[in-house]
Parts: sequence; C-alpha cells; structure tokens
Amino acid sequence: MLSMSTWAEIRHMHLTRGVAKKEVARRFGVNIKTVRRAIERSDAPTGRESPARKRLLDPQRERILELLKEDPKITAKRIARILEPETGRLAGRTIRRYIQELRGSLRSVEGFVHRTHVPGETMEVDFGEAWATIGGYRAKVHFMVAALPASNSYFVKAYALERTECLLDGIASAFVWFGG
Repeated sequence: MLSMSTWAEIRHMHLTRGVAKKEVARRFGVNIKTVRRAIERSDAPTGRESPARKRLLDPQRERILELLKEDPKITAKRIARILEPETGRLAGRTIRRYIQELRGSLRSVEGFVHRTHVPGETMEVDFGEAWATIGGYRAKVHFMVAALPASNSYFVKAYALERTECLLDGIASAFVWFGG
C-alpha cells in the first residue's frame, strides 16, 4: 500500500508537473498500475483495501482493549499472563505485535500536510563537512549549502572554517547566485 506522502507526490508529479505515468512509476519504484490507481483516486488512501485476515487473538480483542484503557503502560507479557487461562500459552512475539497494533489504534490518527513552497519565499541553509584533496594534501573542508525547495535548486560554497562570518558570506553569495 502507498503511504500518504507517496500518493501525494505521485499525483503532484503527474497532474501538476505533467510527468508521464511510466516515468513516475520508474522514479518511485512501483508498478504502473499503482500509479494509475493513485491518479484516478481523488481521496487519500486510508488503509487496507483487502479485508484483514483473522488473527489468533481476535476473540480476545475487547478484553485486551479494556486492559489497555485501564492501564496504558501495561506490558504485553503481563497481558499474556492474564489471558493465559483462556488462550493457553502464547508466543511472546505474537502477543507483542498484536498489542502494538491495538495501542496504535487507540492513539489519535496522524495528520498529513503536503509541503509546498511558494517560489522566492523559502531558502534552507546548513553546514556540512567533507574531505578534499587541495594542492595534493588531504584536508577537511566545511561547506555551506543553500537550497530553494520550490525549485529544488542548490548552491554550495566551501570554507576552511565553520563560523558566523562564513555563514553570512555564504548566504550573501547564495542570494547573488539565485538572482535575489
């Protein structure tokens, strides 16, 4: 199943940028049919398309939920001990996975906001380090990277040190490079 962000990116690439479906499928490493479904579907994916298979602990689901609501910090091992007379001995991995899924269903659903940047409004700046050979000598180089997320344009400038003066010079140089 596609994540919500991948679904949004596929739709954005094809519907807004006009990238071909085959190219979108190649870039994301998914089947072309998956891309077609994502483009045809106007609402975001919400969960499994096929029905969930039956699990060993499904008959105990309500009892486990009660235990989790009474004590949210109760361990899977403790729940297994409580259920043992009814279910018999369970594998630790089985009970841990089942309880992890139930705990996830008790939490609030995570929201998603697709990041969009208006051209000219946002520039991201950061420092990094790399090794470079300069004049036959190997030296550590600090570099300042500036990125415009709206156009995916980058500017990089190397420095001997990582100081405030270098940051300010790099930002000024990036503005000139980007035409700002």
